[in-house]
Amino acid sequence: MPQGTEQQKGIARYFGVPISPGVAEGHAWVVESTVRRRSVRRKVNPRYHEREEGRVRHAFQLLSFVIDHAISEVTRRAGEESARIFTALKEMLHDPGILERIIRHIWTNDLSAFAAVQRVFREFEAEIAKSSLVRIREKVHDLVEIERGLLDALMNPEALVRDDERLSEQRANRVVVGGYLAPRLVLELRGRNQRGIVAEQGGETSHGAILCRALGIPAVSGVKGICGMVTPETQVAFDGATGEVVLAPPEQKNVASLLTSRRRTNHRRLILPAHGTFHIYANINLAEHARRALTVGAEGVGLYRTELEFLAAERFLSEREQAGRYRNLVMTMMGQPVVIRMLDFSPDKMAPLRDRATADMVFDCPRADFLLANRKLFATQARAVAKVASLGQVKVLYPMIRNKEHFLLLRDRFVKATEDIAGMDNLEHGVMFELPSACWEAEGLFEVADFGSLGTNDLEQYLLGTDRESGHAEAVGCPTDGARLWGAIRRVAAAARNAGRDLTVCGEVASHPRYIQRLIGLGINRISVNIAEIRAIRKLLP
Repeated sequence: MPQGTEQQKGIARYFGVPISPGVAEGHAWVVESTVRRRSVRRKVNPRYHEREEGRVRHAFQLLSFVIDHAISEVTRRAGEESARIFTALKEMLHDPGILERIIRHIWTNDLSAFAAVQRVFREFEAEIAKSSLVRIREKVHDLVEIERGLLDALMNPEALVRDDERLSEQRANRVVVGGYLAPRLVLELRGRNQRGIVAEQGGETSHGAILCRALGIPAVSGVKGICGMVTPETQVAFDGATGEVVLAPPEQKNVASLLTSRRRTNHRRLILPAHGTFHIYANINLAEHARRALTVGAEGVGLYRTELEFLAAERFLSEREQAGRYRNLVMTMMGQPVVIRMLDFSPDKMAPLRDRATADMVFDCPRADFLLANRKLFATQARAVAKVASLGQVKVLYPMIRNKEHFLLLRDRFVKATEDIAGMDNLEHGVMFELPSACWEAEGLFEVADFGSLGTNDLEQYLLGTDRESGHAEAVGCPTDGARLWGAIRRVAAAARNAGRDLTVCGEVASHPRYIQRLIGLGINRISVNIAEIRAIRKLLP
Protein backbone atom coordinates (compact mmCIF):
# COMPACT_ATOMS: atom_id res chain seq x y z
CA MET A 1 0.00 0.00 0.00
CA PRO A 2 1.47 3.43 -0.93
CA GLN A 3 2.86 5.68 1.76
CA GLY A 4 0.25 7.93 3.30
CA THR A 5 -2.58 5.38 2.87
CA GLU A 6 -5.14 4.39 5.46
CA GLN A 7 -8.02 1.92 5.26
CA GLN A 8 -11.04 1.57 7.51
CA LYS A 9 -14.65 0.51 6.90
CA GLY A 10 -14.01 0.17 3.18
CA ILE A 11 -12.50 3.67 2.96
CA ALA A 12 -9.02 4.14 1.53
CA ARG A 13 -7.04 7.36 1.71
CA TYR A 14 -4.02 8.22 -0.45
CA PHE A 15 -1.77 11.22 -0.84
CA GLY A 16 -0.49 11.98 -4.31
CA VAL A 17 1.01 15.04 -5.96
CA PRO A 18 -1.21 18.17 -5.97
CA ILE A 19 -1.59 19.18 -9.62
CA SER A 20 -4.50 21.58 -9.98
CA PRO A 21 -6.60 23.03 -7.11
CA GLY A 22 -10.23 22.22 -6.50
CA VAL A 23 -12.29 19.54 -4.75
CA ALA A 24 -14.00 16.90 -6.90
CA GLU A 25 -16.34 14.02 -6.06
CA GLY A 26 -18.01 11.31 -8.13
CA HIS A 27 -17.96 7.70 -9.23
CA ALA A 28 -14.80 6.53 -10.98
CA TRP A 29 -14.44 6.38 -14.74
CA VAL A 30 -11.25 4.51 -15.62
CA VAL A 31 -9.55 5.67 -18.81
CA GLU A 32 -6.53 3.57 -19.63
CA SER A 33 -4.59 3.46 -22.86
CA THR A 34 -5.75 0.59 -25.06
CA VAL A 35 -2.05 -0.29 -25.26
CA ARG A 36 -2.09 -1.51 -21.65
CA ARG A 37 -5.08 -3.78 -22.14
CA ARG A 38 -4.23 -5.77 -25.26
CA SER A 39 -1.47 -8.10 -26.36
CA VAL A 40 -0.19 -7.64 -29.91
CA ARG A 41 1.77 -9.49 -32.55
CA ARG A 42 5.33 -8.23 -32.80
CA LYS A 43 6.55 -10.03 -35.93
CA VAL A 44 4.67 -10.29 -39.23
CA ASN A 45 5.03 -12.29 -42.42
CA PRO A 46 6.85 -10.24 -45.11
CA ARG A 47 3.77 -10.38 -47.34
CA TYR A 48 2.02 -8.11 -44.80
CA HIS A 49 4.63 -5.33 -44.92
CA GLU A 50 2.47 -3.12 -47.11
CA ARG A 51 -0.55 -3.61 -44.87
CA GLU A 52 1.43 -2.66 -41.75
CA GLU A 53 2.86 0.41 -43.47
CA GLY A 54 -0.68 1.47 -44.35
CA ARG A 55 -1.77 1.04 -40.74
CA VAL A 56 1.07 3.27 -39.56
CA ARG A 57 0.29 5.99 -42.10
CA HIS A 58 -3.38 5.88 -41.11
CA ALA A 59 -2.42 6.15 -37.42
CA PHE A 60 -0.37 9.28 -38.17
CA GLN A 61 -3.34 10.82 -39.98
CA LEU A 62 -5.72 10.01 -37.14
CA LEU A 63 -3.42 11.40 -34.47
CA SER A 64 -2.87 14.56 -36.52
CA PHE A 65 -6.65 14.99 -36.70
CA VAL A 66 -6.99 14.50 -32.94
CA ILE A 67 -4.22 17.02 -32.22
CA ASP A 68 -5.83 19.59 -34.55
CA HIS A 69 -9.08 19.15 -32.65
CA ALA A 70 -7.23 19.55 -29.35
CA ILE A 71 -5.55 22.77 -30.54
CA SER A 72 -8.93 24.21 -31.49
CA GLU A 73 -10.57 23.09 -28.24
CA VAL A 74 -7.82 24.34 -25.94
CA THR A 75 -7.50 27.65 -27.79
CA ARG A 76 -11.22 28.22 -27.29
CA ARG A 77 -11.21 27.23 -23.62
CA ALA A 78 -7.83 28.45 -22.35
CA GLY A 79 -6.15 30.60 -25.00
CA GLU A 80 -3.42 30.22 -27.59
CA GLU A 81 -0.61 30.00 -25.03
CA SER A 82 -2.00 26.80 -23.54
CA ALA A 83 -2.67 25.36 -26.99
CA ARG A 84 1.06 25.53 -27.76
CA ILE A 85 1.39 22.25 -25.87
CA PHE A 86 -0.42 20.53 -28.73
CA THR A 87 1.21 22.66 -31.42
CA ALA A 88 4.59 21.34 -30.28
CA LEU A 89 3.26 17.77 -30.44
CA LYS A 90 2.00 18.29 -33.98
CA GLU A 91 5.35 19.69 -35.12
CA MET A 92 7.11 16.63 -33.74
CA LEU A 93 4.53 14.25 -35.25
CA HIS A 94 5.12 15.78 -38.70
CA ASP A 95 8.87 15.24 -38.51
CA PRO A 96 9.37 12.97 -41.57
CA GLY A 97 12.23 11.15 -39.85
CA ILE A 98 9.85 9.48 -37.37
CA LEU A 99 7.56 7.97 -39.99
CA GLU A 100 10.47 6.94 -42.20
CA ARG A 101 12.21 5.05 -39.39
CA ILE A 102 9.04 3.22 -38.40
CA ILE A 103 8.39 2.10 -41.98
CA ARG A 104 12.02 1.03 -42.37
CA HIS A 105 11.72 -1.25 -39.33
CA ILE A 106 8.58 -2.84 -40.78
CA TRP A 107 10.27 -3.69 -44.08
CA THR A 108 13.75 -4.62 -42.84
CA ASN A 109 12.97 -6.32 -39.51
CA ASP A 110 9.50 -7.80 -40.25
CA LEU A 111 8.03 -5.85 -37.33
CA SER A 112 4.33 -5.22 -36.92
CA ALA A 113 3.18 -1.61 -37.02
CA PHE A 114 2.77 -1.66 -33.24
CA ALA A 115 6.22 -3.13 -32.58
CA ALA A 116 7.89 -0.79 -35.08
CA VAL A 117 6.42 2.27 -33.36
CA GLN A 118 7.65 1.05 -29.98
CA ARG A 119 11.12 0.24 -31.35
CA VAL A 120 11.60 3.66 -32.96
CA PHE A 121 10.47 5.59 -29.90
CA ARG A 122 12.80 3.56 -27.67
CA GLU A 123 15.62 4.51 -30.05
CA PHE A 124 14.66 8.18 -29.94
CA GLU A 125 14.49 8.17 -26.13
CA ALA A 126 17.95 6.60 -25.92
CA GLU A 127 19.36 9.24 -28.28
CA ILE A 128 17.74 12.09 -26.35
CA ALA A 129 19.03 10.78 -23.01
CA LYS A 130 22.60 11.23 -24.28
CA SER A 131 22.11 14.93 -25.02
CA SER A 132 23.80 17.46 -22.74
CA LEU A 133 21.07 20.01 -23.50
CA VAL A 134 18.27 20.06 -20.94
CA ARG A 135 15.81 21.44 -23.48
CA ILE A 136 16.46 18.46 -25.74
CA ARG A 137 16.24 15.89 -22.93
CA GLU A 138 12.87 17.25 -21.86
CA LYS A 139 11.45 16.49 -25.32
CA VAL A 140 11.12 12.90 -24.12
CA HIS A 141 7.74 13.88 -22.63
CA ASP A 142 6.50 14.90 -26.09
CA LEU A 143 7.79 11.64 -27.52
CA VAL A 144 5.92 9.61 -24.89
CA GLU A 145 2.70 11.45 -25.69
CA ILE A 146 3.05 10.90 -29.44
CA GLU A 147 3.91 7.23 -28.95
CA ARG A 148 0.85 6.69 -26.76
CA GLY A 149 -1.33 8.42 -29.35
CA LEU A 150 0.02 6.36 -32.24
CA LEU A 151 -0.36 3.09 -30.35
CA ASP A 152 -3.92 3.96 -29.37
CA ALA A 153 -4.64 4.85 -33.00
CA LEU A 154 -3.31 1.46 -34.09
CA MET A 155 -5.20 -0.55 -31.48
CA ASN A 156 -8.53 1.29 -31.31
CA PRO A 157 -8.79 4.02 -33.97
CA GLU A 158 -12.55 4.45 -33.59
CA ALA A 159 -12.29 5.24 -29.87
CA LEU A 160 -9.54 7.78 -30.54
CA VAL A 161 -11.67 10.05 -32.73
CA ARG A 162 -15.27 9.45 -31.71
CA ASP A 163 -17.27 11.94 -29.66
CA ASP A 164 -19.94 9.52 -28.54
CA GLU A 165 -22.93 11.23 -26.90
CA ARG A 166 -23.94 8.02 -25.12
CA LEU A 167 -20.40 7.60 -23.78
CA SER A 168 -20.39 11.20 -22.60
CA GLU A 169 -23.62 10.57 -20.68
CA GLN A 170 -22.13 7.48 -19.06
CA ARG A 171 -19.16 9.52 -17.86
CA ALA A 172 -21.31 12.38 -16.54
CA ASN A 173 -20.50 13.51 -13.00
CA ARG A 174 -17.60 11.08 -12.70
CA VAL A 175 -13.98 11.44 -11.67
CA VAL A 176 -11.69 10.37 -14.50
CA VAL A 177 -9.03 7.91 -13.31
CA GLY A 178 -6.10 7.31 -15.65
CA GLY A 179 -2.63 5.87 -15.85
CA TYR A 180 -0.76 8.91 -17.14
CA LEU A 181 -1.75 12.58 -16.89
CA ALA A 182 -1.50 13.18 -20.61
CA PRO A 183 -2.97 16.25 -22.34
CA ARG A 184 -5.41 14.02 -24.20
CA LEU A 185 -6.65 12.60 -20.90
CA VAL A 186 -7.32 16.15 -19.72
CA LEU A 187 -9.47 16.72 -22.79
CA GLU A 188 -11.60 13.72 -21.79
CA LEU A 189 -13.31 16.23 -19.50
CA ARG A 190 -15.53 17.93 -22.03
CA GLY A 191 -17.73 20.72 -20.74
CA ARG A 192 -18.88 19.95 -17.21
CA ASN A 193 -19.57 16.25 -17.62
CA GLN A 194 -16.64 15.10 -15.54
CA ARG A 195 -15.50 16.39 -12.17
CA GLY A 196 -11.71 16.03 -12.21
CA ILE A 197 -8.74 13.72 -12.78
CA VAL A 198 -6.73 11.33 -10.61
CA ALA A 199 -3.73 9.78 -12.37
CA GLU A 200 -0.99 7.31 -11.52
CA GLN A 201 1.80 9.24 -13.25
CA GLY A 202 2.53 12.78 -14.43
CA GLY A 203 4.42 15.52 -12.61
CA GLU A 204 3.25 19.03 -11.81
CA THR A 205 5.29 20.46 -14.69
CA SER A 206 4.00 17.94 -17.24
CA HIS A 207 1.94 19.16 -20.18
CA GLY A 208 -1.16 17.55 -18.73
CA ALA A 209 -0.68 19.34 -15.41
CA ILE A 210 -0.17 22.70 -17.08
CA LEU A 211 -3.32 22.15 -19.11
CA CYS A 212 -5.36 21.19 -16.03
CA ARG A 213 -4.40 24.43 -14.31
CA ALA A 214 -5.09 26.49 -17.43
CA LEU A 215 -8.57 24.96 -17.78
CA GLY A 216 -9.35 25.05 -14.06
CA ILE A 217 -9.75 21.25 -13.84
CA PRO A 218 -9.02 19.77 -10.37
CA ALA A 219 -6.34 17.08 -10.57
CA VAL A 220 -4.05 14.87 -8.49
CA SER A 221 -1.27 12.63 -9.80
CA GLY A 222 1.21 10.13 -8.39
CA VAL A 223 -1.40 7.75 -6.90
CA LYS A 224 0.30 4.50 -7.83
CA GLY A 225 -1.94 1.66 -8.97
CA ILE A 226 -5.22 3.54 -8.61
CA CYS A 227 -6.53 2.24 -11.95
CA GLY A 228 -6.59 -1.24 -10.44
CA MET A 229 -8.17 -0.10 -7.17
CA VAL A 230 -11.43 1.30 -8.54
CA THR A 231 -14.52 0.07 -10.39
CA PRO A 232 -17.37 2.12 -11.89
CA GLU A 233 -19.14 1.74 -8.51
CA THR A 234 -16.23 3.17 -6.50
CA GLN A 235 -16.79 6.67 -5.19
CA VAL A 236 -13.82 9.02 -5.45
CA ALA A 237 -13.23 12.36 -3.75
CA PHE A 238 -10.03 14.36 -3.90
CA ASP A 239 -8.52 17.75 -3.16
CA GLY A 240 -6.28 19.01 -5.96
CA ALA A 241 -4.65 21.54 -3.64
CA THR A 242 -3.38 18.98 -1.12
CA GLY A 243 -3.11 15.78 -3.17
CA GLU A 244 -5.47 13.89 -0.87
CA VAL A 245 -7.61 11.16 -2.50
CA VAL A 246 -10.38 9.16 -0.79
CA LEU A 247 -11.94 5.98 -2.23
CA ALA A 248 -15.23 4.79 -0.76
CA PRO A 249 -17.84 2.05 -1.38
CA PRO A 250 -21.06 2.88 -3.30
CA GLU A 251 -23.20 3.18 -0.17
CA GLN A 252 -21.00 5.87 1.40
CA LYS A 253 -22.69 9.28 1.41
CA ASN A 254 -20.97 12.65 1.01
CA VAL A 255 -17.50 11.25 0.34
CA ALA A 256 -16.00 14.74 0.03
CA SER A 257 -16.69 15.28 3.74
CA LEU A 258 -14.12 12.56 4.47
CA LEU A 259 -11.32 14.70 3.07
CA THR A 260 -9.26 16.08 5.93
CA SER A 261 -9.02 19.40 4.10
CA ARG A 262 -12.84 19.59 4.02
CA ARG A 263 -13.23 18.53 7.64
CA ARG A 264 -11.06 21.40 8.77
CA THR A 265 -12.91 23.90 6.55
CA ASN A 266 -15.74 25.96 7.95
CA HIS A 267 -18.31 26.92 5.31
CA ARG A 268 -20.12 29.53 7.38
CA ARG A 269 -20.11 33.03 5.98
CA LEU A 270 -17.09 35.13 6.78
CA ILE A 271 -17.50 37.71 9.53
CA LEU A 272 -15.99 41.09 8.72
CA PRO A 273 -15.38 43.97 11.15
CA ALA A 274 -18.01 46.69 11.18
CA HIS A 275 -17.68 48.74 7.98
CA GLY A 276 -14.84 46.41 6.99
CA THR A 277 -13.94 45.51 3.43
CA PHE A 278 -12.41 42.36 2.00
CA HIS A 279 -10.57 42.04 -1.31
CA ILE A 280 -9.99 38.90 -3.39
CA TYR A 281 -7.29 39.01 -6.05
CA ALA A 282 -6.13 36.39 -8.51
CA ASN A 283 -2.86 34.49 -8.77
CA ILE A 284 -2.06 34.10 -12.46
CA ASN A 285 0.69 32.35 -14.38
CA LEU A 286 0.22 33.97 -17.79
CA ALA A 287 -1.00 37.42 -18.81
CA GLU A 288 -3.69 35.84 -20.98
CA HIS A 289 -5.39 34.48 -17.84
CA ALA A 290 -6.41 38.00 -16.77
CA ARG A 291 -9.72 37.97 -18.63
CA ARG A 292 -10.76 34.75 -16.92
CA ALA A 293 -9.82 36.27 -13.56
CA LEU A 294 -12.21 39.14 -14.17
CA THR A 295 -15.07 36.83 -15.13
CA VAL A 296 -14.94 35.06 -11.74
CA GLY A 297 -14.90 38.29 -9.76
CA ALA A 298 -11.23 38.98 -9.09
CA GLU A 299 -10.62 42.58 -7.98
CA GLY A 300 -7.17 42.60 -9.48
CA VAL A 301 -4.07 40.46 -9.86
CA GLY A 302 -2.38 39.86 -6.52
CA LEU A 303 0.42 37.69 -7.88
CA TYR A 304 1.63 37.44 -11.47
CA ARG A 305 4.29 34.72 -11.70
CA THR A 306 6.26 36.23 -14.56
CA GLU A 307 8.84 33.44 -14.82
CA LEU A 308 6.13 31.14 -16.14
CA GLU A 309 5.87 33.29 -19.27
CA PHE A 310 9.49 32.36 -19.98
CA LEU A 311 8.83 28.68 -19.33
CA ALA A 312 5.75 28.71 -21.56
CA ALA A 313 7.76 30.30 -24.38
CA GLU A 314 10.69 27.94 -23.68
CA ARG A 315 13.15 30.83 -23.98
CA PHE A 316 14.16 34.12 -22.40
CA LEU A 317 11.87 36.97 -23.39
CA SER A 318 13.16 40.30 -24.63
CA GLU A 319 12.25 43.62 -23.03
CA ARG A 320 9.78 44.26 -25.82
CA GLU A 321 8.15 40.84 -25.48
CA GLN A 322 7.79 41.19 -21.72
CA ALA A 323 6.41 44.72 -22.00
CA GLY A 324 3.86 43.49 -24.54
CA ARG A 325 2.57 40.84 -22.16
CA TYR A 326 2.50 43.22 -19.21
CA ARG A 327 0.70 45.85 -21.28
CA ASN A 328 -2.01 43.39 -22.29
CA LEU A 329 -2.45 42.35 -18.67
CA VAL A 330 -2.71 45.88 -17.30
CA MET A 331 -5.10 47.00 -20.03
CA THR A 332 -7.29 43.92 -19.55
CA MET A 333 -7.58 44.61 -15.81
CA MET A 334 -8.99 48.08 -16.58
CA GLY A 335 -7.51 49.99 -13.67
CA GLN A 336 -7.60 47.16 -11.13
CA PRO A 337 -4.39 46.55 -9.16
CA VAL A 338 -1.78 44.39 -10.88
CA VAL A 339 1.11 43.01 -8.80
CA ILE A 340 3.96 41.91 -11.06
CA ARG A 341 6.41 39.66 -9.27
CA MET A 342 9.97 39.89 -10.51
CA LEU A 343 11.47 36.64 -11.78
CA ASP A 344 11.54 33.91 -9.14
CA PHE A 345 13.70 31.17 -10.61
CA SER A 346 14.91 28.24 -8.56
CA PRO A 347 17.61 26.00 -10.10
CA ASP A 348 15.08 23.28 -10.99
CA LYS A 349 12.67 25.79 -12.52
CA MET A 350 15.50 27.16 -14.64
CA ALA A 351 16.41 23.73 -16.04
CA PRO A 352 14.36 23.98 -19.27
CA LEU A 353 16.02 27.32 -20.11
CA ARG A 354 19.65 26.57 -19.32
CA ASP A 355 20.70 25.88 -22.89
CA ARG A 356 19.01 29.13 -24.00
CA ALA A 357 21.01 31.21 -21.56
CA THR A 358 23.72 33.72 -22.38
CA ALA A 359 27.23 33.41 -20.99
CA ASP A 360 26.66 36.02 -18.28
CA MET A 361 23.68 34.28 -16.67
CA VAL A 362 24.06 32.57 -13.31
CA PHE A 363 21.87 29.60 -12.41
CA ASP A 364 23.53 27.65 -9.64
CA CYS A 365 22.65 30.00 -6.81
CA PRO A 366 19.98 30.15 -4.10
CA ARG A 367 16.61 31.54 -5.20
CA ALA A 368 17.15 34.57 -2.99
CA ASP A 369 20.30 35.45 -4.93
CA PHE A 370 18.99 34.93 -8.45
CA LEU A 371 17.97 38.53 -9.14
CA LEU A 372 21.17 39.87 -7.60
CA ALA A 373 23.34 37.50 -9.62
CA ASN A 374 21.59 38.18 -12.94
CA ARG A 375 21.75 41.97 -13.19
CA LYS A 376 21.14 42.18 -16.94
CA LEU A 377 18.10 39.91 -16.81
CA PHE A 378 16.77 41.90 -13.86
CA ALA A 379 17.30 45.23 -15.62
CA THR A 380 15.54 43.99 -18.75
CA GLN A 381 12.47 42.98 -16.77
CA ALA A 382 12.55 46.18 -14.72
CA ARG A 383 12.42 48.27 -17.90
CA ALA A 384 9.55 46.18 -19.26
CA VAL A 385 7.56 46.74 -16.06
CA ALA A 386 8.39 50.45 -15.98
CA LYS A 387 7.09 50.95 -19.51
CA VAL A 388 3.57 49.92 -18.47
CA ALA A 389 3.54 51.60 -15.05
CA SER A 390 1.58 54.60 -16.30
CA LEU A 391 -1.18 52.47 -17.85
CA GLY A 392 -2.81 51.39 -14.60
CA GLN A 393 -2.36 50.52 -10.94
CA VAL A 394 0.91 48.62 -11.34
CA LYS A 395 2.96 47.30 -8.43
CA VAL A 396 6.28 45.46 -8.52
CA LEU A 397 6.95 42.65 -6.03
CA TYR A 398 10.41 41.36 -5.09
CA PRO A 399 10.56 37.63 -4.22
CA MET A 400 12.68 35.81 -1.65
CA ILE A 401 13.69 38.97 0.24
CA ARG A 402 15.98 38.25 3.19
CA ASN A 403 16.08 41.62 4.93
CA LYS A 404 15.87 45.39 4.54
CA GLU A 405 19.28 45.70 2.86
CA HIS A 406 18.39 43.03 0.32
CA PHE A 407 15.17 44.83 -0.63
CA LEU A 408 16.81 48.25 -0.88
CA LEU A 409 19.57 46.90 -3.12
CA LEU A 410 17.07 45.41 -5.57
CA ARG A 411 14.84 48.48 -5.49
CA ASP A 412 17.81 50.76 -6.16
CA ARG A 413 18.88 48.63 -9.10
CA PHE A 414 15.34 48.79 -10.47
CA VAL A 415 15.28 52.58 -10.20
CA LYS A 416 18.71 52.91 -11.80
CA ALA A 417 17.80 50.62 -14.70
CA THR A 418 14.66 52.63 -15.43
CA GLU A 419 15.76 56.21 -14.72
CA ASP A 420 15.22 57.24 -18.36
CA ILE A 421 11.58 56.02 -18.43
CA ALA A 422 8.85 58.51 -17.57
CA GLY A 423 5.52 57.84 -15.85
CA MET A 424 6.68 55.83 -12.85
CA ASP A 425 5.62 58.24 -10.12
CA ASN A 426 2.87 55.93 -8.86
CA LEU A 427 4.77 52.64 -9.21
CA GLU A 428 4.87 50.84 -5.85
CA HIS A 429 7.62 48.49 -4.67
CA GLY A 430 6.72 45.61 -2.37
CA VAL A 431 8.25 42.74 -0.39
CA MET A 432 7.35 39.08 -0.71
CA PHE A 433 7.45 37.71 2.84
CA GLU A 434 8.35 34.05 2.34
CA LEU A 435 11.67 33.74 4.18
CA PRO A 436 11.60 33.66 8.00
CA SER A 437 14.35 36.30 8.19
CA ALA A 438 12.14 38.80 6.35
CA CYS A 439 9.24 38.11 8.71
CA TRP A 440 11.41 38.76 11.76
CA GLU A 441 12.48 42.06 10.20
CA ALA A 442 9.00 43.05 9.00
CA GLU A 443 8.94 46.32 10.94
CA GLY A 444 12.10 47.56 9.25
CA LEU A 445 11.00 46.37 5.82
CA PHE A 446 7.69 48.21 6.03
CA GLU A 447 9.62 51.41 6.75
CA VAL A 448 10.90 51.30 3.15
CA ALA A 449 8.43 49.08 1.25
CA ASP A 450 5.13 50.36 -0.15
CA PHE A 451 3.25 47.09 0.44
CA GLY A 452 3.75 43.44 1.33
CA SER A 453 2.67 40.01 0.18
CA LEU A 454 2.81 36.92 2.39
CA GLY A 455 3.75 33.76 0.49
CA THR A 456 2.56 31.14 2.97
CA ASN A 457 3.47 28.08 0.89
CA ASP A 458 7.19 28.76 0.86
CA LEU A 459 7.10 30.23 4.35
CA GLU A 460 5.50 27.03 5.62
CA GLN A 461 8.19 24.99 3.90
CA TYR A 462 11.01 26.96 5.54
CA LEU A 463 9.40 27.09 8.98
CA LEU A 464 7.88 23.61 9.24
CA GLY A 465 10.06 21.55 6.93
CA THR A 466 7.11 20.66 4.69
CA ASP A 467 7.96 19.45 1.20
CA ARG A 468 5.06 20.75 -0.86
CA GLU A 469 6.37 19.06 -4.00
CA SER A 470 5.89 15.58 -2.54
CA GLY A 471 2.13 15.66 -2.19
CA HIS A 472 2.43 14.48 1.41
CA ALA A 473 1.86 17.81 3.12
CA GLU A 474 -0.98 16.41 5.22
CA ALA A 475 1.27 13.69 6.61
CA VAL A 476 3.79 16.28 7.77
CA GLY A 477 1.42 18.93 9.06
CA CYS A 478 -1.15 21.21 7.53
CA PRO A 479 -0.73 25.00 7.50
CA THR A 480 -3.00 25.47 10.51
CA ASP A 481 -0.95 23.15 12.70
CA GLY A 482 2.13 25.38 12.78
CA ALA A 483 2.31 27.80 15.68
CA ARG A 484 5.49 29.18 14.14
CA LEU A 485 3.75 29.80 10.82
CA TRP A 486 0.87 31.66 12.42
CA GLY A 487 3.29 33.50 14.66
CA ALA A 488 5.13 34.74 11.56
CA ILE A 489 1.86 35.75 9.89
CA ARG A 490 0.79 37.60 13.04
CA ARG A 491 4.10 39.47 13.23
CA VAL A 492 4.01 40.59 9.59
CA ALA A 493 0.34 41.59 9.85
CA ALA A 494 1.04 43.73 12.92
CA ALA A 495 4.00 45.40 11.23
CA ALA A 496 1.91 46.20 8.15
CA ARG A 497 -0.91 47.59 10.25
CA ASN A 498 1.42 49.78 12.33
CA ALA A 499 3.08 51.13 9.20
CA GLY A 500 -0.22 51.69 7.39
CA ARG A 501 0.79 49.35 4.57
CA ASP A 502 -1.40 46.95 2.57
CA LEU A 503 -0.66 43.26 3.11
CA THR A 504 -1.99 40.49 0.86
CA VAL A 505 -1.80 36.79 1.74
CA CYS A 506 -1.10 34.31 -1.06
CA GLY A 507 -0.85 30.54 -0.84
CA GLU A 508 -2.82 27.66 0.63
CA VAL A 509 -3.80 29.45 3.85
CA ALA A 510 -5.72 32.02 1.80
CA SER A 511 -7.77 29.29 0.09
CA HIS A 512 -9.54 27.80 3.14
CA PRO A 513 -12.52 29.74 4.57
CA ARG A 514 -11.72 28.80 8.17
CA TYR A 515 -8.22 30.19 7.85
CA ILE A 516 -9.44 33.24 5.96
CA GLN A 517 -11.53 34.05 9.03
CA ARG A 518 -8.40 33.73 11.14
CA LEU A 519 -6.57 36.10 8.79
CA ILE A 520 -9.41 38.59 9.12
CA GLY A 521 -9.00 38.36 12.89
CA LEU A 522 -5.38 39.44 12.42
CA GLY A 523 -6.49 42.52 10.50
CA ILE A 524 -5.71 41.14 7.04
CA ASN A 525 -8.36 42.01 4.45
CA ARG A 526 -6.63 41.03 1.21
CA ILE A 527 -6.00 37.57 -0.22
CA SER A 528 -4.80 36.36 -3.61
CA VAL A 529 -5.79 32.86 -4.72
CA ASN A 530 -5.99 30.70 -7.82
CA ILE A 531 -8.67 31.69 -10.30
CA ALA A 532 -10.57 28.42 -9.78
CA GLU A 533 -11.08 29.23 -6.07
CA ILE A 534 -12.36 32.80 -6.30
CA ARG A 535 -16.07 32.13 -6.87
CA ALA A 536 -16.35 29.76 -3.90
CA ILE A 537 -14.66 32.21 -1.54
CA ARG A 538 -16.69 35.16 -2.80
CA LYS A 539 -19.90 33.28 -1.94
CA LEU A 540 -18.83 33.34 1.71
CA LEU A 541 -18.65 37.12 1.91
CA PRO A 542 -21.54 38.80 3.78
